[in-house]
Amino acid sequence: VYSYLLDIKSRVKESTYAHYVFVCEKHLLPYFKGCKANRLNTDVLNQFVTFKLERGGVKGTPLSAKTVSDIVCILTHILKKQCNLSFDIDKPGIKQPEIFVLSDKDYERMLSSLFIGTDTKSLGLMIAMLTGLRLGELCALQWQDFDFDNEVIYITKTLQRLKVTDKSDNRKTKIIINAPKSEASIRLVPIPSVLIAKLKEFKHYDKTYVLTGTMKHMEPRNYQTYFKKILKKFHLQDNKFHILRHTFATRAIAKGMDLKTLSVILGHTDVSFTMKMYVHPTLEQKKAQIEKVAVNF
Repeated sequence: VYSYLLDIKSRVKESTYAHYVFVCEKHLLPYFKGCKANRLNTDVLNQFVTFKLERGGVKGTPLSAKTVSDIVCILTHILKKQCNLSFDIDKPGIKQPEIFVLSDKDYERMLSSLFIGTDTKSLGLMIAMLTGLRLGELCALQWQDFDFDNEVIYITKTLQRLKVTDKSDNRKTKIIINAPKSEASIRLVPIPSVLIAKLKEFKHYDKTYVLTGTMKHMEPRNYQTYFKKILKKFHLQDNKFHILRHTFATRAIAKGMDLKTLSVILGHTDVSFTMKMYVHPTLEQKKAQIEKVAVNF
């Protein structure tokens, strides 16, 4: 396992490497400790999958099918790369998670209220609601990333907190700011005209962060906490920040944006992924469409 980690360290992003280290140290090494490669077989590996699904989490709680599937992918890669072994492991079936979006009424109510706000955190929510930026991209956003002449935002970096993998570092986690998750995520996002004037009200020195107005960034988890307070203020169901990205994509399609343009704005490499993961008909849309069926009756 450690040979594998050493081999991939220079070839993957730091965030990917941190995830691989976590999976190896938390799931693979404790379970397979002392087990020789030549003792592995399909039954042994499928028993591992079952164990993780039933009680592989903290204090023996079950792990989700998605988490176990990710673990199995890393395990299979290690076995193939380091041991030249290939097994037919039964990956758990992954159900499409239920996705929520804000209704048109709630979206417009929240956005209208934010527009009369006077703080940088409110401004951040407006940007997310009107552009679909990811949380990490928003936290990394500085004023130098805005081009007001061409009315675009340059998305070139993301901010995230990672588990420290260097044993000589006494910290458990650290903040890193680096390139987004894929090449397609490095992109230009047009600024809606309705947002231009508001942005200019807040514009600060180039290297200051948009969410704080200072040279110090805001952590994603802190901004997530702020967002949850906003949801509570508007008497909306508790949810993750990512609901704003889902809502943006769903509204974009409903308003007539073509799928390819939406995919590029969101920073996806695959249009089908955009449709599958981020486009969700609202109740209002479904009602409007079903009325078309009965229009002649």
